[in-house]
Amino acid sequence: MQPPQLTRLQSRLPVYLAATSIFLMLWAIVVAPVCASAADVPPFDAYSAGLPLDENGATIGDRDEGYVPEFTYLERDLIGRQEAEVVKLTMNGKLSKDITKGTTKQFVLEKSQLHLGRAVNGRLEAQEALGTDNVSDNAVQRRDQHIGSVQSAVEEESRRELITRQATSRVSITATTCNQPMPVANVVPKSHPQLVMYVSNSTRNQKPGPDSTEGLVTNITGVVFDSGYARFDFNATGNLYIGISAPVLDDKEWFGTWLFEIAASNDGPYHGYDNSDPFLFMVDTDSNSALFVTDDIAMHNDTTDLKTWEKQNPFVMYAFEAGGSTIISGIEHSYCALMDKFNSNSTKNFTIETSITTKFGNGHLPRSQFNVQGLDRDKLYNGFVVVKETNVTSSLPSVGTVKGGGMVFQPFQWKTKACKPSTPRALSLYSY
Repeated sequence: MQPPQLTRLQSRLPVYLAATSIFLMLWAIVVAPVCASAADVPPFDAYSAGLPLDENGATIGDRDEGYVPEFTYLERDLIGRQEAEVVKLTMNGKLSKDITKGTTKQFVLEKSQLHLGRAVNGRLEAQEALGTDNVSDNAVQRRDQHIGSVQSAVEEESRRELITRQATSRVSITATTCNQPMPVANVVPKSHPQLVMYVSNSTRNQKPGPDSTEGLVTNITGVVFDSGYARFDFNATGNLYIGISAPVLDDKEWFGTWLFEIAASNDGPYHGYDNSDPFLFMVDTDSNSALFVTDDIAMHNDTTDLKTWEKQNPFVMYAFEAGGSTIISGIEHSYCALMDKFNSNSTKNFTIETSITTKFGNGHLPRSQFNVQGLDRDKLYNGFVVVKETNVTSSLPSVGTVKGGGMVFQPFQWKTKACKPSTPRALSLYSY
């Protein structure tokens, strides 16, 4: 029998199969090692790579440099470092921050915040300056009737000046120290180190601080805190950049960190300090007590009921023993420091009672009085009057409206009498 005749395709099939087998063998030899799984890669040896290790053999990262990437095999100069955080301030919003010696905290008040506090009060004035005072149809008609005939060159110049004023915002940046490093035992400091506020309005200096004065840096201002208080006023038209810097201290002389508050406001300082008036005078003192009253806390046209003043009295008095370095030394102008140190001072043995009286002055206007009890005889004390946030004092020229950071008046001193009276007495409180 003759073998069957194969077609052309059937006769070439063995050749195709042989060629395919050879190609698959070559592909397996060349490509397969490149596709090895992660399990086949030997573990990374940090010790052999020269990276620092902790006591448990784990790789040590730069803990206080912010973000640490997973690419620990690469050098820092290749992957870069995270920039220091810049915190955004909001108008009339307070921030509290800790800061360690030799460091700087960065803040920015963006241009969009500049006119938020004046939006309601200045809305009509701004519209009028821009020629868009169409608050009613009659106003539009009056404006159209006078366009070109009434508006003179002088009026046009005044209009431009008003627009310029509207584009500029008077901003107060204030900061107060609430807590500070303390001297170590047996060290009596001559003064307490103060924080420094740096302010810049230049885009070339967006992180102002003690190290940013080199090169082409402009518009930098350093304001040293005055007993825990700093204020900087500026006519702002764009972003404001603020740095709060802590000095370098010797660990052998100081321990601890600073805690500070910072705020921006465009309708008066958020934190207030009056360095010219104690707003208080002493009525009487003996060996263990003292009586004080404030100036008038209301005007003659004030219709506020005395009982209301008693309930909402915003005036507070704080007192500390004077002499040497005390818990309040170096931060006497800060409301948050006075409040915190007085309330946390477990060594004080005196109390301060507060009430309202009308027994002083010619007009019999309400005043706040403070009766300090439990003092030591023949001892010097420092006193401070503080006004908490309120608008009820806005009519008083020496006080005005007080914002969230409070207002501290000029410190004052008094001394108790050395001789103890033969008959114990308590200073009388004057009631209304």
